[in-house]
Amino acid sequence: RCIKDDCEMFNQLICVNCALFGGHGGHVEKYRDKVKIEQTRQKLTQKVSEICSKVEEKKNIALDMTRQINELCGAINSNLKEAEIPEQVLRQLDNIDSDAEAAKFEEIVQDLAKTIIDQCDSVTKAFEATLKSAKETSLPDSKSGNYLKL
Repeated sequence: RCIKDDCEMFNQLICVNCALFGGHGGHVEKYRDKVKIEQTRQKLTQKVSEICSKVEEKKNIALDMTRQINELCGAINSNLKEAEIPEQVLRQLDNIDSDAEAAKFEEIVQDLAKTIIDQCDSVTKAFEATLKSAKETSLPDSKSGNYLKL
């Protein structure tokens, strides 16, 4: 245990804190700078560990968001492929017998088309903003340290 009576450090002749702050004379003074730099390294190691943990946490959040966006894109892709004016509506064109029915039919087709077009425009607008933002983002490459544009 440390040679200081009130110190709880074991397996050392003198612990770091006692060497630095205990006034142990000249034999300790020559090691004081080494002890201080070791304390600095220990503190820095802890800080770097906390920084790396924060990076991992943020990275995992971003990766989860990427996964969710990927799933959403798949669903949107499937929905857009299926988005069309229903065939049963279009078949009614052959059954129109008057100008009033033609006007009503055109109104129905216009309404269905507007809904599909508005949804496409909404998706396009949202994705344009997302793509622009993503393309402006750059991340450091873990191997080279160079920043990679997305």
